[in-house]
Amino acid sequence: MTCRIPSNPLLNLAVAAACGAAAMYFLDPASGRRRRARIRDTAAARRREVADYASTQAKRAADQARGAIAGLRADWLAGDASDVQVAERVRSALGRLVARPRDVDVRVEGGRVTLTGQIEASERQTVVDGVAALHGVHGVEDALGTRSEYTAPTDGHSS
Repeated sequence: MTCRIPSNPLLNLAVAAACGAAAMYFLDPASGRRRRARIRDTAAARRREVADYASTQAKRAADQARGAIAGLRADWLAGDASDVQVAERVRSALGRLVARPRDVDVRVEGGRVTLTGQIEASERQTVVDGVAALHGVHGVEDALGTRSEYTAPTDGHSS
């Protein structure tokens, strides 16, 4: 059984004309050399860009894997942190998690963190999740109150 592909003479003519025009364009004695060089240079530049991108992504993936391994290794080697160390880590993290970290009080007993004070309602879950993820934290008790709207600090400084 043979499969016959129907041919369109008009399409064949258009393809042949396009191939002929491309050949004339690139093989032109006056400007063809310049055109071919430009195509070659553009292709080489794209090849370098792809190679650079692949190299960058491979390095990034390797760095992330190295970082993850280092974090796991540090957790394994460090053992449990003291309550003072955990409290310092929580205080440091609060500076990145809430707009007004001084409004949050931290108490740590046996790796369990108790958070008290007033924060914005939108920050509450971020704070609890962020503190729970810290090394040495075995649990978080959320005793935080929420402010319904922002009030200016009373110490005379703006936020």
